[in-house]
Amino acid sequence: MRRKKQQLGEEETVQLLQQGHTGVLGLQGDDGYPYTIPLNYVYDRGRLFFHGARKGHKIDSVRRCDKASFCLIAEDRLIPEKLTDAYRSVIAFGRIRELRDPAERDAAARLLGLSILDDPESVEASIRSSQASLACFEFEIEHMTGKQWMEPSEE
Repeated sequence: MRRKKQQLGEEETVQLLQQGHTGVLGLQGDDGYPYTIPLNYVYDRGRLFFHGARKGHKIDSVRRCDKASFCLIAEDRLIPEKLTDAYRSVIAFGRIRELRDPAERDAAARLLGLSILDDPESVEASIRSSQASLACFEFEIEHMTGKQWMEPSEE
């Protein structure tokens, strides 16, 4: 990172991932173009989990290349008078895989569901009803960087 003073420590970076729920996944798309997808996720012990359909551009990209990046914008507040913004963000790099084992897939779906809705019965019912179309993914973080810039009076 070029601006070391803006770098967050590992604990703060993990905390941002634990508190967040939406980020942008970057994959290798068709014809060498980057492919980015906004998605809901849950963080658990150095890994991100998310879901999707069993068919489509995202799963095709994951199957073609397991290297990925993930961006979380945890805070972003414009400061017009200074032509800048105050922010906290995380960039993570790692490997992604489709969870093909039904037990792994359901465990990831459960983590995701319970991160959104504190109703285990409803989450289980949703998992059961979406078995035919549900795909879940694990993004194992190899390295990540948290960054922030706040107005001097806020730091």
